[in-house]
Amino acid sequence: MEIIDVKLYICIILFTTLINQYFFSLFNFVQDFSLIIFLISPSHNYVTMKYHPDTIGIAVLVAVLLIYLVNNSRGYKKKKQDLLQRHRSIRQRSTHLQTSIKNHILENDSSTLPFMDDSLETGLNRLKTINFKHLSEKSYKRLKANHNRIFLFRRGQLLNKLEKEITLAENEFYRIKK
Repeated sequence: MEIIDVKLYICIILFTTLINQYFFSLFNFVQDFSLIIFLISPSHNYVTMKYHPDTIGIAVLVAVLLIYLVNNSRGYKKKKQDLLQRHRSIRQRSTHLQTSIKNHILENDSSTLPFMDDSLETGLNRLKTINFKHLSEKSYKRLKANHNRIFLFRRGQLLNKLEKEITLAENEFYRIKK
């Protein structure tokens, strides 16, 4: 039990040293990282280890560098900018549609007209809810700050769904308005 505590203490000291160095030099980073892997590993001799700790450290560095390069590629940035632009345009369309519906209700006192399987007022409330939940400034900032590809893919699917729904609502409203 005491040997494990000592190992853990040494690993914590080495890891904090590693953080303090913050890539001061690549060689020192790989050495410290390999020492941590060596201390954590169940066997403490290089003969029985499957991979040398320096190799593992270099592999981790290469993986981190590769992920960084993929996330900062031009294609990725372009897709993200397209998503941000679509978010803004869908939000603008939704806000314009809400304003048009509200003005129509106020001018014609027609809140009970059938609109998308319900009344015009309920449709307006549904659009407000969509705008608040999915098209708010907070969701835009979250989209802008996020670099997770899965999140961006799902957000793109959600924007497609919202765009279709708003297009249907616009068509229905302009049909009613005529």
